[in-house]
Amino acid sequence: MVKRGVSLKTLDPGKIEAASGGAGRQKVTLKAGLTQELGKKINKIIKDLNFKGVSSSIQGEQVRVTGKQRDDLQQVIAHFKDLDFEVPLQFNNFRD
Repeated sequence: MVKRGVSLKTLDPGKIEAASGGAGRQKVTLKAGLTQELGKKINKIIKDLNFKGVSSSIQGEQVRVTGKQRDDLQQVIAHFKDLDFEVPLQFNNFRD
């Protein structure tokens, strides 16, 4: 997974079961998107940053952050890169 560039935070390991020959078996599921509670948590963090002109909204499994100034959006991105969430965050659709 690391070789393909997939973060290990997306993996949700299951219970280890005994298999034949002394081996083990484990189901691992992939997490996709954000849960509603994590989206609300991200919205609250953005509101607590108190940047003028920066707003956020939950759209399905993603959080959309809009702002008037590019510098404010970059500071929000830098803040979230410093925080450690249980899922990896992706930042895209950043206009130039």
